[in-house]
Amino acid sequence: MVEANPVEPEGHGPRRRAAARPLLLAAATFVVVLDLAGIVILLPSIQAEFGSGIAESTWVVAAFVIVAAAAIPVGARATAILDARSVLLAGLLGFGLASAVAAFAPTISVLLAARAAQGLGAGLVEPAVHRLVRGGDTGPDAKQATQTQALAALLAAALGPVLPAALAAATSWRALFGLDVVLAVVTAAAVWRALPPARAAGGRSSVLMRDALEAVIAAAAAATLFFAVIDGARLDASPVALAAALVIALGLLAALAVAGARRRRPLLLLRLLRRRRFAAGNVVRGLTEFASLGVFFPLSGYLQDDLGHSPLSAGLLLMPIVLGALFTAPVAERYAGRVHAAWFLVPGLVCTAAGVVWLGHVTPGMPWWFVLAPLAIVGAGIGAVESPAEAVVASDTPAGAEEAAWSLGRMFYLLGIGAGVAVVSAVWQAIGVDVASGVNSALLVCAAAALVGAAIAAVGTIGHSRATS
Repeated sequence: MVEANPVEPEGHGPRRRAAARPLLLAAATFVVVLDLAGIVILLPSIQAEFGSGIAESTWVVAAFVIVAAAAIPVGARATAILDARSVLLAGLLGFGLASAVAAFAPTISVLLAARAAQGLGAGLVEPAVHRLVRGGDTGPDAKQATQTQALAALLAAALGPVLPAALAAATSWRALFGLDVVLAVVTAAAVWRALPPARAAGGRSSVLMRDALEAVIAAAAAATLFFAVIDGARLDASPVALAAALVIALGLLAALAVAGARRRRPLLLLRLLRRRRFAAGNVVRGLTEFASLGVFFPLSGYLQDDLGHSPLSAGLLLMPIVLGALFTAPVAERYAGRVHAAWFLVPGLVCTAAGVVWLGHVTPGMPWWFVLAPLAIVGAGIGAVESPAEAVVASDTPAGAEEAAWSLGRMFYLLGIGAGVAVVSAVWQAIGVDVASGVNSALLVCAAAALVGAAIAAVGTIGHSRATS
């Protein structure tokens, strides 16, 4: 006779939950990274369905990263005042709901609004996962959780160029957002069941309201700057109008900086940027993402719209950049603590620039294999940068400021992505989206960004910061 409700041996439940915890946090990371890594390959298909232009395609990426960057410090504060599990659940469910709207978006405007809402969800998921993984909640399993999360992010980035494209080939570009919904809901349900409420430091909820208001103003300022870059040429905006947009955006950001300086616990610990190596490491990371996404964006469009490749074919042709990064990243990570970071950062960024310059010679009749070698070189350079740049930032982060430093780092990362896509889009539109010279000029902007990053790495990461926190 079988016992209907066998009693679980004492201690098995907590042990199983502890074992499941790293996997659940990795799954949450995978959801967000896959969406961000996979959307670029689908932009030509979205553009074709809605009859939109390059500017609107650019905003599909920019809307997400602007809101996510503004939301991350608020999410980080919320994990302390509330609890990380609740913030993670809110982020996953919000991301899933926004993805559902994106999957059924009838117009490009609705899709852009859904992308902004996805960014808000991502801006809650990332700091919640970070606190749960590195904030002491995982005890002796913290290292395993960190490694599992990093592996999930790496897997999502590797699948980004091909999995969404394969789904689009089978159905539609909307399938990526359908997959987002499934992954977000399943992960949220598992988190609800398996993770106990996390410890919270406590605090006043009114602080969160002020933080949220500051984040909205920051997002508005960033959106104004991005609008001037992305849409200025398309709308034939006068220099006066562009200057006014710049003044408004910078005025809002300056007001936020002054308000933050008067707060006992500001939303962003901007004084960390006075530390030379901390600032240089983050700027280098942002410029690396500028070059990375800046390369993907025009090449994906050119391969599909001008050379007639399908999304899946284009995604496979772009895979060498991922494979190149996978080759050098483990080496850089292993030796980042043994060799001065500049020995990785400067050659890595110069290598990236060299590969991009090679890519910047596309022609209408070029063979499909032309992009493979230079993309691998670009990827190898990018892979050599990430771990050393993070090591530079960590080495110049004062004790007690780790959470604030992480938030600033993620903002540099996301805004680097957005700036790369926005500037490349502006150059591409100005020269012509239907000609190879437009793509080549856009790519050369990415090479310039990589070289600037190399110069900053050479000057800014050597020695010790004199600024104090």
